Amino acid sequence: MKTTTTTRTTTATSLLAFIMLLFSFPVFAADYEETMKTNIQKIGEAKTLADYTALASQFERIANVEKDKWHPAYYAVLCYVNAVAMLQLSEDEKSAQLDKAQPIMDNLEKNFKNESEVFALQGFLYEMRIMEMASAMKYSSLATEVLEEAEKLNPANPRVYYLQGMNIFHTPKAFGGGKEKAMPLFGKAKSLFESQKPASALYPNWGEWHNNHMLAECNKTE
Repeated sequence: MKTTTTTRTTTATSLLAFIMLLFSFPVFAADYEETMKTNIQKIGEAKTLADYTALASQFERIANVEKDKWHPAYYAVLCYVNAVAMLQLSEDEKSAQLDKAQPIMDNLEKNFKNESEVFALQGFLYEMRIMEMASAMKYSSLATEVLEEAEKLNPANPRVYYLQGMNIFHTPKAFGGGKEKAMPLFGKAKSLFESQKPASALYPNWGEWHNNHMLAECNKTE
């Protein structure tokens, strides 16, 4: 009798869990786009490392459910990389953020091999790894490689040329860099930013303001 009661209790618990899952999933699916749009907006409002970390965790949780979509994991990586780009962090803190981002990035590259934005973001991550001369050549070369792949996948992606411009701008003239060589890339990115039409509200649209700033820097007379 005890065994029968236990079995019934276990069965009832399993059934309840199944029903809860059944009803919760459609709600999540219906709210997916709105939740994503809200969190994407918050990226631009983030001011502290805690802000960026909390948002990255939110996107990672969504990515764990929506495994067939690249946007949630993409924005999780972008949060970690933006924390490095936007905040005054120590080199150890920067490395820690980028180390959190890279495994997510690896899965994106593995599962979404035809998405230009994914490879462009990897280029951004590599560029943020450049913190000293010892690492400059390695990560600049890696950024160049993945940005070339991003360009092949979508020659109209403005972030490709913006990030290529950034890579070249910060490369010493003696090694083929400098603002004169970066300026045409920022110029091309500007034209593409102005004409771009995002495929959806979840599609990346960052980089335009800073690209215009860098173009202005290139136009300054020394």
